Amino acid sequence: MSSTEPKLADPKTWLGQLQRGRRSGFPWALKVGPAEVHELLNFYITKDPRADRQIESRGEYYATLMLRTGMQDLSTIAAHLDKLAL
Repeated sequence: MSSTEPKLADPKTWLGQLQRGRRSGFPWALKVGPAEVHELLNFYITKDPRADRQIESRGEYYATLMLRTGMQDLSTIAAHLDKLAL
């Protein structure tokens, strides 16, 4: 693991649940300030800690969180997707 890859938090914490795409992290995300959730979503989408993205799908989970918390600035994610498309 390089220093730029996120370390996984304890799966019992809200942060660990959000990192892993667990639904139990969703209620927490709706309670905290949107700015904090948006920052974490940007980080975990662009520096995805999953070992196998084909087995673990989180697209719908993250997209729903983005919609429910009113995330409008998608420039970080768009730039990341552009890099992946190259």
